[in-house]
Amino acid sequence: MTNLGHIKKLSWVLAAALSLSACGEKDNSVIKVGATVGPHAQVVEAVAKEAAKQGLNVEVIEFSDYVTPNAALSDGSIDINSYQHQPFLD
Repeated sequence: MTNLGHIKKLSWVLAAALSLSACGEKDNSVIKVGATVGPHAQVVEAVAKEAAKQGLNVEVIEFSDYVTPNAALSDGSIDINSYQHQPFLD
């Protein structure tokens, strides 16, 4: 998948996360997105810039492995990660 494809996919995921997070009770002023260092983080950074134009505050949290982001997602330290899907997380 090209970088543009990743950006489009992540944009939809962020939009869905924002919609779902609006239903929660905690302060959702920042969407914390976990990404692995390198291409995943670069794509999320590009999406974060576009999201800022729409008034969304996206914070990129970089991880150097593939295990820690899953734990962070499970414990609520991040709101979403850029590379994982639910069946693998379970």
